[in-house]
Amino acid sequence: MLNYCKKVEKMAELLCQKDLLIKLKKHKIANFKPPSFVEAVNRGQISYSMNANNTRKLYNYKTVKKEIIQAGIGGLVNKPTTKDLDKLSDPKGGQTIQEYGETVVAELGTKPTITDANIYKTLYQGKLEKIKYEKERSILINREEVEDKAFSVSRSIRDKILSIPERMSNELASMTDAHDIKELLYKEFNKLLDGFSKDSFL
Repeated sequence: MLNYCKKVEKMAELLCQKDLLIKLKKHKIANFKPPSFVEAVNRGQISYSMNANNTRKLYNYKTVKKEIIQAGIGGLVNKPTTKDLDKLSDPKGGQTIQEYGETVVAELGTKPTITDANIYKTLYQGKLEKIKYEKERSILINREEVEDKAFSVSRSIRDKILSIPERMSNELASMTDAHDIKELLYKEFNKLLDGFSKDSFL
């Protein structure tokens, strides 16, 4: 014959505390010790019903599972690992903690608990500090500065190359030997390339 808890579970999908804790642990939702579970119930984080005689608290597994995940309590197993967090993208310029949290949720594909939210906040602040440190040490360079510098360098190279015909046109016009013309052009381009290697573009 089924015991009282099993009868109740079968009729109303309710469990007594002992059976509930076993099921939560089995499904890797939480690993409560009885005193900490009772404390969570007393704090109102976990809801319950009373049996007909008002002598025993009974719990709906699905409801309690949802409450535990939302509250981030009970040693939740299915939370992001350090490895998962390391793969997350860095905060973008001007991105708020909430916006970054939404990005993280999208990347992890899970709804955050309160515990997760605190992890995201710490991660967000840590990544910002890392970016700040790398900027101060010149390890990280502002993208706009790099683009501006690249444009400036490209324009300088283009101008120097385009100046060759104007500088050499008269000299080349007076030459008739193809070998001499080739040697002169090689000499000029090597001189130009040596100049590029000595230029400081930073």
